[in-house]
Amino acid sequence: MTRCVAWLVMTVQVAAVAHADPVANDAAAHLERGVAAYRAHDYAAAMTELLAANRIAPDWPDPYLWLALAEAEIDDCQSALINLDAFAARVAAADPRLAELLALRDRCLHTGTLGVDSTPSGAAIRIDGGPPIATTPARRLAMRAGPHQVTVEKRGYEPQSQRVDVAAFGIGYASFVLPVTHHEPVSQRWWFWPVIGAVAVTAIGLTYEATRGPDVHVPGVTCDPAGCHP
Repeated sequence: MTRCVAWLVMTVQVAAVAHADPVANDAAAHLERGVAAYRAHDYAAAMTELLAANRIAPDWPDPYLWLALAEAEIDDCQSALINLDAFAARVAAADPRLAELLALRDRCLHTGTLGVDSTPSGAAIRIDGGPPIATTPARRLAMRAGPHQVTVEKRGYEPQSQRVDVAAFGIGYASFVLPVTHHEPVSQRWWFWPVIGAVAVTAIGLTYEATRGPDVHVPGVTCDPAGCHP
């Protein structure tokens, strides 16, 4: 709801400024494209447009607001806080958008990032016993500051865990070497089914030989003028 208010307030302010000062039309166009990109979750394009608007009209508060929101989405909380302060310094204390910015500030002040790697790669990452959130290698996992239990899991390997302390604005790192499991079911090992196939073929052959019965040898018959006899 607050972002809808921000959108409406920005639209009214930009229209008023652009009408009063046609030279500001270029800044207004960049700002509108930046907000549209933000709403489409294209944060790189949003920041490009918003920075262009900020360069043209550095006294406008709105580019700072949307820059802060976009930077928070890509976990650049340090830059977001700078732009939050710049926005707050340019609007009245009763501005309805400040409430959301206070929540964003609180989130940024208690958020860090974590990188997780493993050998072999492709292991599922769990934080504090929760569901998998990514696979290794993961470079920038955003999470609240404080201690966390990081666990990585990959089929065929022993899961590994590690306690990691994440600092606000900090970048933590956890690395794992996963040993091959010795408890994998026999049926899941690569050699199981070829061996089963060979045993089956051998068993069929032995069964056939056992059920054929003894060979019957018929004595030869010799015939001469006196008659035929064995």
